Amino acid sequence: MHTFTTDNKTISIFPCSESESPVIYLNTFLDESKKVYETAQATSCPPLTLVTVSDLAWNHDMAPWDSPAAFKKGEPFTGGADDYLRLLVEEIIPRVEKRHADITGEVLQLRIQEALTAMFTSDPVNWLKWAVVFAILIGGYAVAVPLYKKMSHSAGCERKRDIAKSRGHVIKASLAAKHPTGEVSRCNWHAAYRYTIDGQEQQYTAYFKHPSTPPLYLYLYYVDDPGKLFSCEEYRYENHKAVFLLPLIFLPWILAGIALVLLRVDLSGF
Repeated sequence: MHTFTTDNKTISIFPCSESESPVIYLNTFLDESKKVYETAQATSCPPLTLVTVSDLAWNHDMAPWDSPAAFKKGEPFTGGADDYLRLLVEEIIPRVEKRHADITGEVLQLRIQEALTAMFTSDPVNWLKWAVVFAILIGGYAVAVPLYKKMSHSAGCERKRDIAKSRGHVIKASLAAKHPTGEVSRCNWHAAYRYTIDGQEQQYTAYFKHPSTPPLYLYLYYVDDPGKLFSCEEYRYENHKAVFLLPLIFLPWILAGIALVLLRVDLSGF
């Protein structure tokens, strides 16, 4: 709870860390602000920031105009509601809104600090060990990403295509026939292409998986043997690449795990 005073009135703020939560203003008679807030919390009330104004002169601050006393020995009403409303709108609410923004930031900062301390402990040596682990993890990816691209290219047909192109082993084939399979809106294609090599007309069969469709011309390649043609445009089953690439993907995590063990990092917060 945070409080401040203005014009002999005490303003109490019960903040909520959620920035989108509503702010409720309550005029109190016997300074029951704490009981109201505790009751709201106990009844599972949605998140809110409660602002209470106490030490009010009720017969003055709550009375819109002058009026005789309501009871025989009571005090008369002196019509100060306009002044109080002006004080509430022009001073109290602006100060609360500014203070509430500061409080929200403080509460959030404290919660972040508590969460980090709970997770990584308060031991500075342990924090240094975690810094080394994260540095190894980041450095591992800095090495793994370009290596992954290089290995992926080497294991795919692109590398063989580049070798074939450098040797001039490129053949242009024309679409002769195509046959769809599967659903009409998501069909795959079997296509036949004709090409000529050494004066003889040959046929090459290709498979295209949705959303790819057979092009009018397909470029075929071979490294050494013209009988072993291939194309990089058709669908190719390349799950075998995972055998080589998965260990590379997890390499940074493996290195970080080894560092956790070797450095004997305190993991009690997990």
